[in-house]
Amino acid sequence: MIATSDGGFLLGGGSISPISGNKTATKYGSYDYWVVKINANGEKVWDKAFGGSDGDNLTSMIATSDGGFLLGGNSVSPISGNKTATNYGVSNCWVVKINANGDKVWDKAFGGSGYNGDFLRSMIATSDGGFLLGGDFTGW
Repeated sequence: MIATSDGGFLLGGGSISPISGNKTATKYGSYDYWVVKINANGEKVWDKAFGGSDGDNLTSMIATSDGGFLLGGNSVSPISGNKTATNYGVSNCWVVKINANGDKVWDKAFGGSGYNGDFLRSMIATSDGGFLLGGDFTGW
């Protein structure tokens, strides 16, 4: 969970659920990134899911200087669903940039071509407008 500039919060995690209850975001694979924007009163503003046909695990979120958000984790999905980034190995870091309304701006995969995989654990914004990604990079 991170605070948003409007006094609300962005909640993030994963989902295996189809559209049901108050979840209105599409299910793409076995496990998707799922983010929910709530206002200062705890009321849902929007929810979005991001993923491919397999498993995608959200582990980190940060607010960006343009009012959007950067979502990061790992993915074993090929290009499918709303994932357009190619994996280099079995599991790679997957970063999704969304705007303030939760719409995807871009997505990128980072990692090696090995079997063991790469796992993003944290992200920070850098002074030059970029981002620094940290995690376990075990691809060989």
